[in-house]
Amino acid sequence: MYPITVNREILDPQFLAWTLLATEFTAYAEAESKRARMPKLNRDQLLTWKAPLPSIAVQKRLVAVLSERMAGSERLLGAACSQIEEVSRLPAALLRRAFSGEL
Repeated sequence: MYPITVNREILDPQFLAWTLLATEFTAYAEAESKRARMPKLNRDQLLTWKAPLPSIAVQKRLVAVLSERMAGSERLLGAACSQIEEVSRLPAALLRRAFSGEL
């Protein structure tokens, strides 16, 4: 793990974080890694990686879009988990109704 300091005039830290989560970076890390299980880069390998660098305005727009979509995905995941929880309670509710004579 390496601390990374960015020049905020040309690189948005959140844009960098999203970039490092991208499949392109993961593929680079896996290709450069000499470890069998988990990719690991040394500092030189990390700093050698080339990534596109759009203008700071474009970076901020992309971060906003990605953050909004991630929040939407998290809301959908929460709703799906709630529905799964409700479905898992159905057999118990059905049995209560059956034993109380409601069915």
